[in-house]
Amino acid sequence: MYRQKGTGRARAGHKQSPVRVGGGHAFAKRPKDWSYALPRKALRVATRMALRLKAEAGELSVVESVDLPEVRTKYVAAALESGGFAGQSCLFVTEGIDADLVRAARNIPKVSVLPRTDLNADVLMRHRNILVMSGAMSALSGSDA
Repeated sequence: MYRQKGTGRARAGHKQSPVRVGGGHAFAKRPKDWSYALPRKALRVATRMALRLKAEAGELSVVESVDLPEVRTKYVAAALESGGFAGQSCLFVTEGIDADLVRAARNIPKVSVLPRTDLNADVLMRHRNILVMSGAMSALSGSDA
């Protein structure tokens, strides 16, 4: 505002001081992060419970494999049609990342493909039917998801 010495006036400080009109806030509101990370054990238990609920409801099926002659959406759609899952939400659970199946199924609405390591209770409960590949099922039953 003006220099500190030699004017005969009090020290002015900065023009954005909270004391001045149009200045800043002394204790301004800051955004607060209210997110909470659930403990890993609780996530594992929830995933196991979701798998159990799907199995008890008959919405979990073990599939040997999905053989695609070509990486085309129509072959995945035909497989879902023959299994009676057409028009319903389905989740394919694979042992690892199956890029061909992901590419072939990504254009079908309500169909997802995930490796078993990325499973969680939220994803399991969002889909009506869970189609687990046999390799992923043996790994799921042998260890905690």
